[in-house]
Amino acid sequence: MDMGLTMQNVINFIMFNVIGEFMNVNVKFTGIIEEILDAAIRVGMAKDRTEALRMSVLELDHHYRLLEREAELQEEAEDVRDAKEFLKKLGKNEAKLHSEEEIRKALRS
Repeated sequence: MDMGLTMQNVINFIMFNVIGEFMNVNVKFTGIIEEILDAAIRVGMAKDRTEALRMSVLELDHHYRLLEREAELQEEAEDVRDAKEFLKKLGKNEAKLHSEEEIRKALRS
């Protein structure tokens, strides 16, 4: 049973139902960029330049994992803030460091 599940259908679904349109921009492409966008239309990957551009942005993130990296950087920044806060508390005797032996002993009990 053919459900019509093609890569193009999946991309279209993601672009129009998941990502949606959040920004309208008018851009004039020339040279190699224009040629690439037009080639995507000619070979049937995209219906128009806007769709080709959306696909390009998704591929850019897929290739470089930009959103994933951004999340990792935010997590690292939170870890640094937490460490600084802990060091402040440690300096004010509001927190305590435990030795490896103390931790092992606590885990055994």
